[in-house]
Amino acid sequence: MATLLLTITLLQVIDGSTMLKFDPGQVVQIHGEIIAIQEANWYAPFDANLVADIQTEQGERILMDLGAQSEYKKPPKPGQQLEASGMLTSIGEKTYFLTQEIQIGKQHVVLRDSSGTPRLMKTRDKKTFFHRMNRMRRMRKMR
Repeated sequence: MATLLLTITLLQVIDGSTMLKFDPGQVVQIHGEIIAIQEANWYAPFDANLVADIQTEQGERILMDLGAQSEYKKPPKPGQQLEASGMLTSIGEKTYFLTQEIQIGKQHVVLRDSSGTPRLMKTRDKKTFFHRMNRMRRMRKMR
């Protein structure tokens, strides 16, 4: 059931019906456990993006952007504890966490700079990335 909800919510983000904006003034800390992880091909053909279903220390379930799979030496797995800083936002009735920095075990990964720009956007060809994203959105609207 968690995977189905994660998939439905991811589709809202991927098809462009929800635009997520990072606000550096709204950064909070999250501590929790990874319940499930799913790959999203937002950055295709560059890399798979990881999105996790997280249970916080307070028992709240949220979706968390873990960034590109290539950012990790060892891929995150369900059952692992994490600490992250980032911004909470909502997609429909679900809470979504846009991660800025994350610590999973001994791995520390910085996903966004201090202004909230994803590292991936600085290290890849931006023109190609945005062209592909816009093409995907147009194709989904035609269905």
